[in-house]
Amino acid sequence: GRRLVFICFLIRRGPHPSDTLRIVLALVEGGHALCVPGNHDDKFHRWLKGHDVTINHGLDKTVAQMAHETPEFHRHINRWLGTLAPYAWLDGGNLVVAHAGIKADMIGKETSWVRRFCLYGDTDGKIDDNGLAIRYNWAARYDGAPLVVYGHTPVTEPTWVGNTVCIDTGCCFGNALTALRYPERTTVSVPARSNYAA
Repeated sequence: GRRLVFICFLIRRGPHPSDTLRIVLALVEGGHALCVPGNHDDKFHRWLKGHDVTINHGLDKTVAQMAHETPEFHRHINRWLGTLAPYAWLDGGNLVVAHAGIKADMIGKETSWVRRFCLYGDTDGKIDDNGLAIRYNWAARYDGAPLVVYGHTPVTEPTWVGNTVCIDTGCCFGNALTALRYPERTTVSVPARSNYAA
């Protein structure tokens, strides 16, 4: 009787992105799941629309697999990704699910800034010495009433900060896939079968 809520990434990091897209799409279209997009899914969507994007961080594997898919599958996924809201506000306002998080004053709004924050998190475009975006800890300042469930920045175990929880436990890096059971606020993790991404 549970409904799944995917906080993405659906593509780029695992070995079978096309199959993952089919499974999630079938669950969503069957009314068994919801899905909010992540930054990798957003980049993939821009690629599907024909935009010039850098093919890196595993997107090359997804692009290679998609070369074997039909144009109809490309169009279907492109349309579906274009319909995804940046976050899900659930349980009468008590629960928010967003890929990279959301600030309290953004809940209930849907602007380009809110969408960008939900996809990419609290970042100002600066990068570190490894070429990765510097991410700021928005959760430490979150003071909203709804519980926020998010991912985006891998942690070794589910991490609660105030009324937020990061459940991205780095499955693609060989750690675990984690889900939050709600309203119980308990987590369940299963170990990754392999390390899929360096």
